[in-house]
Amino acid sequence: MPIRPSLRIVLPLALFLPAWSLAAVLVTAVEGDVRQNGQPLAAFTQLDAGASVELPAGAAVRLADTDRARQSRWEGPATLRVDEAGIRATGRQLERTALPGAIRSALLRAPANLKAVAGLDDDLPSRLISARLTAARQQYQRWRTQFPADDVAPELYLLDVQLAARDGLGIQATMAEMARRQPRNAQLARLSAHMVSLNLAMSPGDPGAQLEIKPLVSP
Repeated sequence: MPIRPSLRIVLPLALFLPAWSLAAVLVTAVEGDVRQNGQPLAAFTQLDAGASVELPAGAAVRLADTDRARQSRWEGPATLRVDEAGIRATGRQLERTALPGAIRSALLRAPANLKAVAGLDDDLPSRLISARLTAARQQYQRWRTQFPADDVAPELYLLDVQLAARDGLGIQATMAEMARRQPRNAQLARLSAHMVSLNLAMSPGDPGAQLEIKPLVSP
């Protein structure tokens, strides 16, 4: 049929479009006066292809390139640009770290997960104990020893699992840990305070069982 040659040309081009649309970089830490298009850049901002970031002397930024499963830290003075090939920069790269698959997946969901934390209310179960959560905490502890102190990528992985399980006290503890590791991050401070304000009931639970303990309800 006459349309077949054109289909052979169009389909391969279409296959490239999803990869371009996924090209994005997540800001996971900001130190100093880092700016995007003249505006202050906040942690957990997603930088799409075409974004440009300026770092003056003394400033630093950590960026997670989720398409390529790697994370890097840059120190100013520097100019960073994001395009389909990744991060292009003039400046000093201090660190470069490969991202495990589970952390990469969690970083892709990190902006939505942090927004979800802000929307949690006091009907959240206090504690859910399960084999999956135990395994996630153990994996988190291993990764925690491999990442820099102010890099909250391991915490974002653990938060991803805890949100899926609705583990209230676990989420509260993870948000507190992230706020401790990035004390100048106003968003993390607000979210940590929000979790504390829910006054979730505490119970030691049974480590061998999966429990859902509802918060106490005032009469």
